Amino acid sequence: MAAVGSGLLAVTGAGAGHALWYSGDLGDSWRSVTMPVEVADTGETAVAVAAQGERLLLMADDGAASRAWWTPVSGLGGDEGSKSRPSTWN
Repeated sequence: MAAVGSGLLAVTGAGAGHALWYSGDLGDSWRSVTMPVEVADTGETAVAVAAQGERLLLMADDGAASRAWWTPVSGLGGDEGSKSRPSTWN
């Protein structure tokens, strides 16, 4: 979990794979954030998130390779209940 801007980000793992979630209301409600790649949750994979100011850093290891992306937090906006799609993952 990471505090980013005025919100919270969390990474989860389940049978369907790893997922990224955003809350703009201190955790009362959450909406999924589209990640740049799908990462299965096989026990040999990992996803982590960190934030600095208004930037989000996402790191993923799919068991074959590790990758990292960043995006501005402004890309996480959107209507509650909708899937957030950051405008760019760099």
